[in-house]
Amino acid sequence: MGIAGKFYDTPVYNLLGGRCRDKARIYAHAGGKTTEETIANLKKMKAQGFTAIGHLTPCLDESRGDPYFITHAKEIGEAIERIGAYREAVGNDVDLCIEVHRRMKPHDAIVFAQGIAPYLPYFIEDPIEADNFDSMAQVADKINVPIATGERLNNQQEFAMLIKRNVVSYVRPDVCM
Repeated sequence: MGIAGKFYDTPVYNLLGGRCRDKARIYAHAGGKTTEETIANLKKMKAQGFTAIGHLTPCLDESRGDPYFITHAKEIGEAIERIGAYREAVGNDVDLCIEVHRRMKPHDAIVFAQGIAPYLPYFIEDPIEADNFDSMAQVADKINVPIATGERLNNQQEFAMLIKRNVVSYVRPDVCM
């Protein structure tokens, strides 16, 4: 499309039927290596006027290469408490976009999403690997938190499989796809 836009000397949106809005809502990223750092970043983004803030990981930004010795109950419990602390820090004036980075197995994602539901997250992104469409459907069927996914999918058919299964509420394609 970009090449066609250059050829016709027009913005790509004109090739897609014309402008449909004058502005779009965006969200800021407020990650952190600790809960306290993430909360400080959340508050800073809220003060800057953002009404949606993402990259809020319940596992913080820990390296997957670090040895990880923690019980299941403690891991999920702390993850849920962390999301509660994020909500408490900004109140209901900010939508929380939770980023899991495909770190959970389906049963963990279900327990986690059910636990954070009272904090009204805007969505949970990539709770599990997106390439197992049936497992993602299993998670979606058992939770009341919208799922966002797609940036690691490779083609339109993969998106169609997720949409057909009512898995994804927010499609997040890689724009270079």
